Amino acid sequence: MRFWLDRGADGFRIDVINFISKDRRFPDSDRPVLAGHEFYASGPRLHEYLAELGAILGEYDAFSVGEMPCVDDEGELIKAVGGDRGELSMIFHFELMDLDHGPKGKFSPQSWPLSKLKTTVNKWQRLMLDNNGWNALYLENHDQPRSVSRFVHDDAVHRADSAKLIALFLGLQAGTPFVYQGQELGMTNVPEDWPADEYKDVDCLNHWNLHRDEADEATRATLRAEYQKKSRDNARTPMQWDAGPQAGFTTGNSPWMRVNDNHVDINAAAQTSAPAPVYHTWRRVLEQRKALKDVFVYGDFALVDEPNESVFAYRRQAADGQVALVVANFSAQSVSWPWEGKARRVLVSPAGKTVANVNSGEIRLAPCEAIALLL
Repeated sequence: MRFWLDRGADGFRIDVINFISKDRRFPDSDRPVLAGHEFYASGPRLHEYLAELGAILGEYDAFSVGEMPCVDDEGELIKAVGGDRGELSMIFHFELMDLDHGPKGKFSPQSWPLSKLKTTVNKWQRLMLDNNGWNALYLENHDQPRSVSRFVHDDAVHRADSAKLIALFLGLQAGTPFVYQGQELGMTNVPEDWPADEYKDVDCLNHWNLHRDEADEATRATLRAEYQKKSRDNARTPMQWDAGPQAGFTTGNSPWMRVNDNHVDINAAAQTSAPAPVYHTWRRVLEQRKALKDVFVYGDFALVDEPNESVFAYRRQAADGQVALVVANFSAQSVSWPWEGKARRVLVSPAGKTVANVNSGEIRLAPCEAIALLL
């Protein structure tokens, strides 16, 4: 670590850091999914090792974010990121990433209501705020499908608005937002009609090879649908820089993976030069986050209208009493959301709403529309 820190590195993203201590008896596992993780995830000497890493990082005032899969013990997790523990700055937990994992693992179907997303987000917001911890906010990375396809709607009609919704929903929570390459453009999963030979993800391919011969046609069709939804290849297609050949990623004819067909419409060149696309919604969200740090960086978090299965709404409140409200319609239908409050200012509205549009006893939201207000 000192080798890189002495050369100016500001910190580390540490892969599966909670796997570094294992049960040295090497017992057998009877778990049907991720067999053995109960013996190697957050093992007996984990925090001893993390303290050693943290001591070095502390010497350099360096940053750390540790990936911690296969653990949902809140006490165990807060030990790793507690402000007085001297271990990690923050962690990537996986509870949100497991929302659509079925009883037979990642590639088995599982639907989820918006209330489940609310419960999970609220759990992690409160855990960190109440225990002097810190959240790493993410919905995408190199191992996960695209958030617009996974959490909202990626059809041509709703894709852009859904990607803007993700920006407000994620970017104004408590913690540090991580924006994965292409997320700021609203890049999507690979098309449903891509054949199996376009896939490169070894996890996906191994699963298919394991099940394809024994499964009936209906099961094989289900598996192919789950691969399109959840394969890591969704995050590993070439970055879409422009509408040209290979999306401007390379001048070669064959990158490691086929470029997503929609790069002619979804690309950086088209978005950075126009005022309305997803890219500029992310910019606006991050500008407001910086301008109102006491609210969005350090403020409290509370769900609003928790039972609602279409609208995800939450409040952020600063210590000095300033309050912001974030309202996001996750459905593909227009909604009228009853709200008797009064907004002083519209902070972010991709749809261009004004204070007059929201101070009449309800907030009318188009499909996949989100808005942030200062109260």
